[in-house]
Amino acid sequence: MLTPEQRYFFDITGYLHLRDVLSESELRPAQEAAERYISMAPAQWPSGFSADLERPDLTGYKNGFAFDKALEALTLHPTTWPILMEFTNLRPRFTSGTLGYNRHGQWFHPLHAGWTPTHRPDTRRYYIEDGQIRCTDFIFFFF
Repeated sequence: MLTPEQRYFFDITGYLHLRDVLSESELRPAQEAAERYISMAPAQWPSGFSADLERPDLTGYKNGFAFDKALEALTLHPTTWPILMEFTNLRPRFTSGTLGYNRHGQWFHPLHAGWTPTHRPDTRRYYIEDGQIRCTDFIFFFF
């Protein structure tokens, strides 16, 4: 659960930085799975998996969360899941999961939510309800 200080920080900045979220036993399999996807030749990708290999700033591997159970486990991680449940008022909805990889020589890609008012304006909400922060759109980055 979040501390009052973390809630306040999230309220004024719009993000949290959580340290030491993944244990070694969670991190190693996730790293190995990500490396398998990144290293796999495009012709070997299973149906539904792809990547924009021409993008100059970041290679986004589609459906990265579903490539391996170690990556899928991150969607319900015991550290981030309670935060998601609190801020969505127990009504989470998973919309996508991309594995991002910045290759040597690619431009810098800042972390962001990728939202603009013209892109699905009805889906992003941040408000206070009965004294509780509510947020309907999250992006969790695991490093």
